[in-house]
Amino acid sequence: MSAARRPPITVILPVLNGEKLLPKCLGTLRDQDYPQNKLSLIVVDDDSSDGTVKLAKRWGAKVLRSGHRHIERSKSIGIRGAK
Repeated sequence: MSAARRPPITVILPVLNGEKLLPKCLGTLRDQDYPQNKLSLIVVDDDSSDGTVKLAKRWGAKVLRSGHRHIERSKSIGIRGAK
């Protein structure tokens, strides 16, 4: 399928204190053979106390706040924030 015909994809990552693991995860997603203009990343932060939010923004991810400490609620917040 040509790059122009590929559908947009949103990857939702619920995260709590993911500063150490997030660079590898986001880097791997950015390294995919998929048009970057069709790939959006949403990090749903659950009140991290480390540099998760700052790091996610540096990687170009949209950051949403959860604060519920409940992964399913965080995924739902991410889904609502997707295009």
